[in-house]
Amino acid sequence: MAFCHTALGDLLQGLSQIESAIAESRLGDIHGRIDKPSLANSLRSAAILLRRLNRPADAEPYDLEANELDPP
Repeated sequence: MAFCHTALGDLLQGLSQIESAIAESRLGDIHGRIDKPSLANSLRSAAILLRRLNRPADAEPYDLEANELDPP
């Protein structure tokens, strides 16, 4: 959904969708396991959108967490 909103130019709604996905990913599966590469990908996507929204300071924590989970 986030990609669709972003492709249509609705960056704020796309960001909202990605942030929801991040929150769910942080919870893990039914056993509490977190898919770190997937979560890192979502965090990087949020950072990209934040930069497109001219909010680079808000993007930095997402990049830092993503790089801790899945180094580039």
